Amino acid sequence: MKSFIIGESGGTKTDWRIVQDGSVISDFKTESYHPNNWNDSFWDRIKFFWDKKALYEMEIILYSAGCHSISNKNTLASKLTQIGFKKNSVHSDLLAAANSTMKSKGVAAIMGTGSVLFGFENNQICWIKGGEGYRLGDEGSGYYFGKLVFTDFVKGRLTSNQKEDFIQNCPDFISANIDLIDDRSRISEIALLLSVSKEFQAYHKTNIELFLTKEFGQITNETIDLIGSYGYYNSSLILEVFAVKNIVIDQFIERPIERLVEYTVALSD
Repeated sequence: MKSFIIGESGGTKTDWRIVQDGSVISDFKTESYHPNNWNDSFWDRIKFFWDKKALYEMEIILYSAGCHSISNKNTLASKLTQIGFKKNSVHSDLLAAANSTMKSKGVAAIMGTGSVLFGFENNQICWIKGGEGYRLGDEGSGYYFGKLVFTDFVKGRLTSNQKEDFIQNCPDFISANIDLIDDRSRISEIALLLSVSKEFQAYHKTNIELFLTKEFGQITNETIDLIGSYGYYNSSLILEVFAVKNIVIDQFIERPIERLVEYTVALSD
């Protein structure tokens, strides 16, 4: 199987690669396939998109956030079949993260739009800590950073310098009310928009410390791999905070998709 379509879907977007004879010939992004987005309008948009691509004869492999449960996997696989992909397979974003490490066994953390800590072995997820979703947690994620900052902006708790940077870099959020907290995609954008600012390091550190305290618990002296853009772009601070528990980061992986292509091609050899 050296020719296939492969997608890695997080909380806000999906990265796609079309692979032919073992080489990537096309790449693009679409909206997220997370179950929170599923409705009739979503499936209509997805079918319209893939109808234009006219690639239904290829196998499609999709790793998606929110699809760790068998029920959600089966639902998404069934929808892909109905759309026109007769040959498809659906996996969770946890397995995408695990496979992207190119290891058969280990511990990994996702720190992207959402966050989770888990162990894996032989293509199976063995245990999970966190991953309850943004309404119940997601400390250590881009969303949670945005939530912390936006809440303090609305409540007037930012310093004058922080407020100035927020207004300059996040103009679309200035007139929004606190209810926007429930818009995971929008709030997650704040982490990217404020990545140019040095005024919010304390918020990043608090966010990372909350993740370490909540999900690692008594775990110490462990080597892990860390996957996700939020973690990747805050790697220096994460190394500093995690050192308190002697947690060593072996790899920072910004996006799993390239590794997943390599992993899937290698399986077919």
